[in-house]
Amino acid sequence: MDRWNQLVSNTVIWLCAQGLLTQDTVPVASSKRRYIVNMQPRHPTGNDFWNPEQIEGLWVKKHGNTMALASNVAKLMAHCDQDLDKVQLRLRSDARESGEKQFATTTGCYQNRVGVWGWRLLIDTDMEQGRELDMPQAFAELLGCRAGEVTTVPSAYGPVTIRWSDEDGGRISMGSLQSVLTGCGARTGDYLFVRATTPQITFEHLAQDTLHQVQSDLIGVSLLLGYPLARDDQEALSHIAVALNVAAASDDVLCDAARQALCARNETELASRIMPPALSIDEQLARLQSVLEG
Repeated sequence: MDRWNQLVSNTVIWLCAQGLLTQDTVPVASSKRRYIVNMQPRHPTGNDFWNPEQIEGLWVKKHGNTMALASNVAKLMAHCDQDLDKVQLRLRSDARESGEKQFATTTGCYQNRVGVWGWRLLIDTDMEQGRELDMPQAFAELLGCRAGEVTTVPSAYGPVTIRWSDEDGGRISMGSLQSVLTGCGARTGDYLFVRATTPQITFEHLAQDTLHQVQSDLIGVSLLLGYPLARDDQEALSHIAVALNVAAASDDVLCDAARQALCARNETELASRIMPPALSIDEQLARLQSVLEG
């Protein structure tokens, strides 16, 4: 977290990422007259939120002094049945910011819709046999690891060990994932997405068979960036834009920006598959009519 005024927003992002805070579990109130989170940016009194933020379709009141913000976080966590004694809050250091910048240009590392980083791994025979994996530094930092320490991080498939060596150039390695692969039903040729959702690691499995069944390049790319199966090319392109943190006024310009961002991560093969979505018949007719009228 960079600033105190991000305290509530970052808490909401984390709770959404855990599936604990959804549209079905709001509103969350701070008092009889005030909401912290609601489906609309409005309090029970009818007054609008001041300077709200929208996260995962939810409107968040993030304004207040430090004590009020801390109180709202406590109420959010209690609303989601989370024990504050097991939560650790850290303000981000310059080194941590530098690590995340490095993370943002690392091959296979992308953010999902709620800002949680994912790290894509291609499963091979060595991984199935339990070999250690080199971990990006920013991932280790997000999980609270420190240089010279061995950290055990919980997951749904059992504890995962992360070693940050003072030697070997400061190598950071993650221990065997055999129990994870077994639990996910993953096999060689599939993909595993590792997500740093402090204070634990979560895993998502993408089967090679799922990719082979996809006919669209854009949908295939969005899957490889860690997103769920898109309904169409337009939704896939929106997933890609969020994952790469790019935006543009047109699909053509957006695709150019996405290709550049992928190339910066050495994902040239994925970049070559980014093309603007094909126009529907209605869109083609509308464009033709516009040309004729122009």
